[in-house]
Amino acid sequence: MLQNVHFCSGHSPLIKIPWGQIRSFELGSFIDIDDIFTSARQLSKLILPRLSDPELDWQDIPVIRHSNIRTLITQSLDALGRLEIPSLEFLHFSGWAYDTVALDDITLFITQSSCSLQTLIISPTMMFFEKSELQNLLNHTPFLVNLTIDLPDETYWEIVTHVLTVTSSRPHSVPRLENITLSSSRKCSDFDISLLLEMLESRASPEIVGSDGACRLGSISLHNLPDTSEGQVFSVLSRLYKLSASGIRVNLDPVVFHRMMFIGETYSQS
Repeated sequence: MLQNVHFCSGHSPLIKIPWGQIRSFELGSFIDIDDIFTSARQLSKLILPRLSDPELDWQDIPVIRHSNIRTLITQSLDALGRLEIPSLEFLHFSGWAYDTVALDDITLFITQSSCSLQTLIISPTMMFFEKSELQNLLNHTPFLVNLTIDLPDETYWEIVTHVLTVTSSRPHSVPRLENITLSSSRKCSDFDISLLLEMLESRASPEIVGSDGACRLGSISLHNLPDTSEGQVFSVLSRLYKLSASGIRVNLDPVVFHRMMFIGETYSQS
């Protein structure tokens, strides 16, 4: 039984697609998205690349609703504005090289869909947002378990770590968040990495468990970490090692990981 379909041709397929059987579909520029949402009622995964068809104008398409899709992977910000997917659990948005991505557009899609998102991956190359925009996005994803963000520079490292830090005076945003992946497309030198560690330690504390249904941090993945001064290296790696020793899965670039393990051996022998 045909369940997964991927067309990359710019022409209509010669075969008749059994839409009622399709579970996964990657959209090509040749096909009307309304056909998919109307006919493929069992569809659970949709991949929407940025379509290059000059005749396609998302603004001309009425808002389309699909109640069964669980996974959406897309490069099209315009598409998000025309979709309602109430059962969505996994959203991966990846922008193109010259796209400017506004978090408010992603927030609007989530609120428009009224979905209980569990995994959010944002990996555009150009993303600009204020602290309030990220906070607003996370306020609308209370069931989020997995968060992955590619950060363009130190300004955004600071914003993300501030918003995700749990304090007694700040409401616990995304209380079910267990797995965080942060990366950067380029090295940052002006970010105080201790702010990142404070955020991780605040979410790893056993004291937050049970508070407003909060979950303790389960894993952290850090790639292309901001530069650390020589005086901070031992402290940073020691704190990461302690997080690992407490049961948090810490995934780092190989060089940083081996340094952390060396410090861990030194720490355990002292």
